[in-house]
Amino acid sequence: MINNNELHSEFNSDLKEEGFHVYSRNKSKIKGFYPKEFPSYDKEIDISKLEEGDFIIIRVFFLISKFPVFKADGGLIDLEIESIIDDVIYGNILTKLPDHFPLAQGTTIELSIDEIIKTISK
Repeated sequence: MINNNELHSEFNSDLKEEGFHVYSRNKSKIKGFYPKEFPSYDKEIDISKLEEGDFIIIRVFFLISKFPVFKADGGLIDLEIESIIDDVIYGNILTKLPDHFPLAQGTTIELSIDEIIKTISK
């Protein structure tokens, strides 16, 4: 669980505005962006090796509460790649999430390559 005094302002802003934040390997290189105890996902992924139908895994943080304390929690989400246009990856969420979360199973989201932490080819 992460509280507001551990959050980088952009991370905090994503949670306030969208209700979620997708982990980014590029942003993890910014000192203080993520908590120190957070695991590192350093393996680079080559976008040219991804295809429609491949399965990918991302890490997402969700806003859990604003009051009395601003809190976020995160977990891994499985997606299937629907398409790749230029450098944008469109993934369909396969993971069943709680109804009150701002993302849901069957939703397509846009991702950059640095937001993917693992790939599983078809």
